Amino acid sequence: MPVFWNGQRVGTRPEPVDIDEDTLQKIANMTGGKYYRADNAQKFQAIYGEIDKLEKTEAEVKKYADRVLDGARLAPGMTLADIGTGDGLIAFSAIDRVGPSLSVILTDISAPLLRHSEALAVQRGVRHQCAFIECSAEVLGGIADASVDAVTTRAVLAYVPDKIAAMREFHRILKPGGRLSIAEPVNRDDAFEVSALKRMVDALPAESGNDFFHLLHRWKAAQYPDTEEKISANPFTNYSERDLVRFALDTRFARYSICRDSHGVPH
Repeated sequence: MPVFWNGQRVGTRPEPVDIDEDTLQKIANMTGGKYYRADNAQKFQAIYGEIDKLEKTEAEVKKYADRVLDGARLAPGMTLADIGTGDGLIAFSAIDRVGPSLSVILTDISAPLLRHSEALAVQRGVRHQCAFIECSAEVLGGIADASVDAVTTRAVLAYVPDKIAAMREFHRILKPGGRLSIAEPVNRDDAFEVSALKRMVDALPAESGNDFFHLLHRWKAAQYPDTEEKISANPFTNYSERDLVRFALDTRFARYSICRDSHGVPH
């Protein structure tokens, strides 16, 4: 920690740190993670470099956009509606793939994100091919019935409370024979595991002397709801792949195909 004299920093001195490394290592092993600890600058740099390699690269993220576009089967002269566009990854990838005759409608509930994606469109020289609409996925105001050839989403329905309403809107704006192509995370099984962990922790003796499962539950509960009631009420965890298919069929989509990758993302 830093050492000061007369208000001036004059150096540093070691400070003892009490870390339960055994418990942290157990958590890392159980969750398929890795525990790091640096006690000097060289170790910190080495660890930082290793963690940096583990982070998702732009190419890995773009993989999902490419698979969504494969499903959309776009062709010159078509119109795409990219719902919940965010930074416009799918929309701009579609323009790169199809060319200057493609028209793209980019929607998002966030006005700042839309302004950001519009600025990117200007930078890329494709602003004339894009329309930007601020709206939710459940109410696609400003998009006419049967006016687009394809609808795409990437990690959007996971945050939509009324998924059937969103699917109904997707169907409304699609032309006859149009296609919906989505990539959405499915987190319900992970949440159920956290709920089971909570029940186990709640059943432990009050003074068991074992903090491992309590710490594990606290960590996992920060990521997922930990009761069945909370899971059912949370749009991020209250659906499965079968539910997505059911929503599509209930809103009159005629045919579907689905695949799931190693990260639990159905396409």
